[in-house]
Amino acid sequence: MTVTADVHTAIARNPATGVLKTAGADDVAETTRAIRDLPERALPFFGINYEPDISGT
Repeated sequence: MTVTADVHTAIARNPATGVLKTAGADDVAETTRAIRDLPERALPFFGINYEPDISGT
């Protein structure tokens, strides 16, 4: 069996969609756009707290 690009896309997309829905995302498309614009927004989904260092160091 040859695995196509569509299958690879689904393999990555389906668990990600499930995580977003479990976390309470009402609009998956809107949530993914927000994460695209500020990737650090995705960190809490993995249990990572992100607090930027405003001192610049």
